[in-house]
Amino acid sequence: MKLKLKISGSKVHDVGYRAFLLEAAEDLGLTGFYARNMTEDSLPVVIACLEGDEAPLAEFQCIVRSQRPDRADVSDIVFSEHSGLVEDIGVFSSRFQARQLRKGISSIIRMEEKQDRML
Repeated sequence: MKLKLKISGSKVHDVGYRAFLLEAAEDLGLTGFYARNMTEDSLPVVIACLEGDEAPLAEFQCIVRSQRPDRADVSDIVFSEHSGLVEDIGVFSSRFQARQLRKGISSIIRMEEKQDRML
């Protein structure tokens, strides 16, 4: 079974939403997952495509509707059927972790530079 998820709101980017969704998908044993930050009509959205058995997908929907990252401000959550390809969750997880690590390294370098200037 495949689903598409769209989460919209004033603060759904840069709050850890994709990591939150990936963790839930991995914990539930979903086989396919992909998530991306986008903008639609000037509003930030997170789009995710999911693949797995019916029961874990139903539990994933409950988690997404009842929980969210601390700083998120969500106005709408919509699930719909999806018929396209969904990336293997392991492949997405590896690529996502590499990107997040790169962002973290950049932040550490900026903090070190600021600290050096302060000293």
